[in-house]
Parts: sequence; C-alpha cells; structure tokens
Amino acid sequence: MEQIIEQKKASSIIILLLLIVFSFIGVVIGSMITDNDDLIAIIAYTGVFLVLLCYFRFKKGILQDINFRVRELELKKIFKVLFYCIIYSISCNFMVWLLSTYTNLKFYGINENIEPYNKSYLGWLILSASMTIFPAVVEEIVFRGVLLKNITFKYGFKVAVLITCIIFSFIHGFSNGIGLFLSGFPLYLAYIYYKEKNILYPIIFHGVYNFMCIFPKINYISGDSPNKMIFMFIFALPFILRKLYQIFILEKNSFKF
Repeated sequence: MEQIIEQKKASSIIILLLLIVFSFIGVVIGSMITDNDDLIAIIAYTGVFLVLLCYFRFKKGILQDINFRVRELELKKIFKVLFYCIIYSISCNFMVWLLSTYTNLKFYGINENIEPYNKSYLGWLILSASMTIFPAVVEEIVFRGVLLKNITFKYGFKVAVLITCIIFSFIHGFSNGIGLFLSGFPLYLAYIYYKEKNILYPIIFHGVYNFMCIFPKINYISGDSPNKMIFMFIFALPFILRKLYQIFILEKNSFKF
C-alpha cells in the first residue's frame, strides 16, 4: 500500500514538473514569436497539453490515478454540469461587473487581442481548442487531479479546497482572480470532482465556461447593461445558495469538513 502511495506521489510530482518546465519553455518560445500576451498563453498551454498527452499515453495507470473515466460519464450529470456552468458564469460575470463598477480593479477580455487571428474557420477552430479545451484539461488535471487530491490526502478536503481555489483564482491575474474566487467558480470545480470522482466533469464545466467567456457573441449571459446583469444574477442566486447549502450543510460530513 505504501509503495502504491509513493508511486502516485511520484506521478503527481512529475506532472507538476512537466507543467512548470514546459509552461516556461512555451512562454519563452511564444515571446520570441509575438508580443501578444494571449497568443503567448495559447502557445504555452498547447505545449503543456501535448506534453501531458504524451506522458499519459506512455505512463500506464496515470489516468486512473487522476480519475479520468470516460466510460463512467452519465448524460444526466453532464447536463447538470452544463446547467451549473451557466449559473456560475452569471455569478462570475456579476462579480466582475460589480468590482469593475465600484472599485478601481481593471478587467480585460481577450477577444480584442485575438480578433486578427480569428478570421478563418481554421483559425477559429485552432483558437477555440487552444483557449478552451487545452487550458481546461491542463488546469483541471493539475489543480483537481493532482493538487486537490494530494492535499486532501494529507490535510483534509477543506484545506485542499481553500489552497487550490486561491492558487487557481490568482494565476488568472489579481483582478480576475478576485472575481473568480468570489463567484465560487473554483469551489464548484472542486466539489464536482470530489463528489463524482471523475476529472472529466470539471473539465467539461471548465471548457464550456472558457468557451462562453472567449466568444461572448454567443453568450447571452455576458452582461452588456446593469439591469440585465442584476436580473440574471437574481435568477442565478437561488441555485448558487442551494448549492452552497448542499455543500456546507447537507453534505458536510461526506466531505470531511
């Protein structure tokens, strides 16, 4: 048993090292090609995604360690995840609007920076994958599949959620990090992973959320007026409160708080 635990810890360390090393390499290469920060991030995420893909292909048992279970996906649960993706998108958009309106925090979207590269169907397809799927896969594997799981094993679920939520939020920048953290977005990602024991559910949630953020023209819930933003948040609030009540009250014992 101890040998199995040590092997899993070793795999986790390797994944983290791959993330750090190839993120750095991707940033360096991207900086040599362009000065567009968003394109540099795309290059870095794409590189890390491909490296992890190769690692998972040749390292037996690693997908089981992070609970990558395609055959156990359930359609009903996928729809539930998609529904709460919309709810938490509303929550996050509301927080961003609130903070940008009543504080000095500055938020920015990436649409303007990538618009010149998004003119063709091929460009749209490449950008869609590299800015929605790749980051979702990489971040969920690292934060939920590796960090959350290992910190929970040593310090408990409550500490693990707090640490991973803080780190996850603020790697997206200070202002955006505050919006993400206050919206409960990383909390729900941790919740569905710990509850379902399948990394694919948070990956789906995260990927769809990224898609909605990056392409707001198809995202009706992106607030373009205060009245609309407040109305959408009032609609979402009962679902958010219900989920918080479920996590912290009804299922408190299940998650070892």
